[in-house]
Order: sequence, then structure tokens, then C-alpha cells
Amino acid sequence: MGRTGVGQDYGVVGEFYNRRLTVKLSYFENSEEYVRTASPLTSPINQLLGRNAAFDAAGDGRNRRSISDVIGSDYLSQKTTGYEFEMVGYLFSRSVRVLANVDTNKVSQFDRYPLSLGFLAANSSSFTDVLRDAGGTLDTTRSVNGSPSVAVVNPAVTAAIASEQTNAVIDYNNIWTQAGTVVNDRALVSENNMVVNFAISYEFQESFARGLRLGLNGQWKGNNHVGYRTADTLLDSSGNPALVYPSSAFNGNAVYVDLPLEISGNAAYRWRLKGGRQVDVNLRIRNLLSRQAVFYAGGNNIARPPNGDFSKVNRVGVPSRLGGFQVPISFQLTTAISF
Repeated sequence: MGRTGVGQDYGVVGEFYNRRLTVKLSYFENSEEYVRTASPLTSPINQLLGRNAAFDAAGDGRNRRSISDVIGSDYLSQKTTGYEFEMVGYLFSRSVRVLANVDTNKVSQFDRYPLSLGFLAANSSSFTDVLRDAGGTLDTTRSVNGSPSVAVVNPAVTAAIASEQTNAVIDYNNIWTQAGTVVNDRALVSENNMVVNFAISYEFQESFARGLRLGLNGQWKGNNHVGYRTADTLLDSSGNPALVYPSSAFNGNAVYVDLPLEISGNAAYRWRLKGGRQVDVNLRIRNLLSRQAVFYAGGNNIARPPNGDFSKVNRVGVPSRLGGFQVPISFQLTTAISF
């Protein structure tokens, strides 16, 4: 199936103060279907299919039912919407120049992994067979988000390779945990950002300071999406130490981290020399507030105790990959002479 898409843009433009100031407001909406992507079900399914039967002590063994690994990718659809506001020009007088830009961006995914979900529905009994062959069984008193039951180690079976028995149980439960993020086609918002840029400058028009321009500008990048709360856990209703998956883990709740705000200042001066030559001197101060924030990269999160309290047995999703450090305050002075 080929990837298809439709895009729409709408906008209005206004001019004020004898066209010295321009204001724009626009809205965009883009949708795509059959976007090829890797399925989150592929890895746990293939890991389960690669587990030895309980009696098999071979180091390179596989399931005894000759079921091959799942290959290839899957599809999803996505929709991107957003607004953009921009104001640029001179405010009040020719001395004050302003620029402001606000951009929102929301990406929603839907109709996700239809091939994988169909494959899971058609082969769930085979996965249960592989689990039982490996020395696992089903606890019918519990369920993992739509699974027939929760897989547990069968105490009546002593596997030739104990780790294969334990890992088969983990793999089986992981299949249904991953399926829980997409069953019933709950739409996921994978990105919901707002970026703000602003700048204002004042240029002296008279007296000895004529040609001097002072400015202030900044950028706020909003937040960064790092993952979903599919690994969040809490105590069960009986207060037992066994952990269960909360419903919030499967409704598309995303984990976001804030990105740092950075404000810069600049001062520029220009004067003309004889013969048509001119000299430009520019001082730029980056990170004017000298903020030293830490930010995290997107695409990955991990489950940790809430607020770092290891006395609690439940887990919540937090970012796990350091993106970098905000560059400390710095100064850059440049001079240019034109002939």
C-alpha cells in the first residue's frame, strides 16, 4: 500500500500603522495514511517464539512448533494540525522594531498497526501453546489489558534452561502490554508542542548615539515528547506487593520534558567613513540570564520509583536519555569594514 496524504492551509494577513506592522495568523492541517513504521508487537512476539521448550537444553533452541519469526513492518495514519501567529515590523516609530512568532504543532496517530493486531488475534492461541511448552502457564484470575490471562511460571515444570522459562513468561505478558497501547484504536498524541520566538530592538535616530541599535531576543521551545506511560505500575486493590497495570498506562498518556528558555541580547553600532566606507561592530550575548538547564532527548523513557523514592514499589515513566546541557552565558564581538 502506498503512502497517501492531504494538506490544507488557511491564513489571514493584516497591515497596521501605514503598513509598518504586519500580522499573520494561519492554520494548517495535514493527514497521511499508510505511513510505514515498525510495530511494537514484533519484538516481544519474536522473543517468545525464540524460547526453548522446557525439555530443550540446546543453546540455540526455538519453539518446538516450527513457528517462524514475524518480519517486515506495519502501518499507521497520522494527522498534524497547528496554528502560527507572526507579527513583524515597526511599532510606534521607526526606532522600535518587533518580531514575534508563535507556532503550535500537534501530531496524532490513529489506525495504528492493523496488520499486527490482526496477526495477534489470529495467533494468540499459538502464543499460549509456546508459553506452555516453555514451562509457563496462565493465571486466569488476572488479565493484562485484554489478554486471556496473565502468564506465570508453572511450578510443576522444571525447565532445562530456567532463564528460558522465566523469559517466556515475560515475553508473553509484554506482547499484551504493547498491544494495550493500540487495542480499540485509541488515538495517541505523540507530539504536542509550542515554539515561541520573539525579538525587539531599538535604534537611535538622533544625537551622538545615532546608529546604535540595542536588541533583545529569545526562544522557548516548549517541551519534548519522550515516550508513553505503558510501564507505569501501582499496588493492587488488596494492598499486596504484586503490581498491576493502571488504566492510565494504556490511554495514550505521554511523558514530556520541558526544554530550556534562552534569551540573548545584542548591541550594534554602525558609522560611516569618508569615501563611502562603513564600520559595523556587533556584540552578541547568548544565554543572557546564564541559565544552566539540563534537557533530555526524545524517543525513550524508563520506569522509576515516583520522585526517586525507592521505598515505593510502584513505577512511573521518566526520561532516561540525557540530551545535553544549556550552553552557559557567552559573548561574541565581531567587526566588519566594508569598502
